[in-house]
Amino acid sequence: ATVVDDVLEAPIAAEQAVPATEATPTAAPVEPKPSTVLLQIEDGVLKKYVGSESRLVLPEEVTEIAEGVFKGNKMLRTVDMSLSAIQKIGAHAFSGCPMLSSVKFSESLETIDAFAFQKCIALRAIELPESVKQLGRNAFDGCSAVSALVIPSSIEAVPFYAFSDCIAVKTLTFKGSVTVSPFAFKGCKGLEKIFTESGTYNFQSNSFNLCGKLRHISRKGGTINADAAAFSGTSFKL
Repeated sequence: ATVVDDVLEAPIAAEQAVPATEATPTAAPVEPKPSTVLLQIEDGVLKKYVGSESRLVLPEEVTEIAEGVFKGNKMLRTVDMSLSAIQKIGAHAFSGCPMLSSVKFSESLETIDAFAFQKCIALRAIELPESVKQLGRNAFDGCSAVSALVIPSSIEAVPFYAFSDCIAVKTLTFKGSVTVSPFAFKGCKGLEKIFTESGTYNFQSNSFNLCGKLRHISRKGGTINADAAAFSGTSFKL
């Protein structure tokens, strides 16, 4: 009986014993998670963005930004499209981005759709390249920090409310012939001077409605055809 007891007790003692040289395991250091940026691009069209970047550079392969991709983004401060071949910015693409202060456009850009940058209240400048041919209505409506506007000669029509309520704009320059639709610059309360190059300028009814500080149009040749109500809500007379 004594031999049997020794055999049973031996393995139990071996299991309970802890070698003196065994070290206590330590936890591996936790690496900080990298910022995740997702750009879903299909056939050149940027269809989705996921990220929390304040500065974004769009890659060369992007040729179009789809509707609403960055709408309401509260993190973006600067967007650089200059390396890309973007030809079109879709409707509401950047609308309601309250922190967006700087946008560098692609030299390939041709179309900016309706409401694309509406109420980007921190945007300080709108520098449209000569490649842009078409603006959608309300494209830059409510961009209240912009102080000057230059409309390139490539744009032949400024649509309804395109730059309405850009209240900080003081100077507006047209580089070539253009038709300005009703209310295109409505409520640009700080607008004081308009500059035109040679060409034909058609200002439709209420084009500059409620631009109360407008006092002067400087012309370098060209012809201005203004509707009787083009400057409604102001004291300005041609």
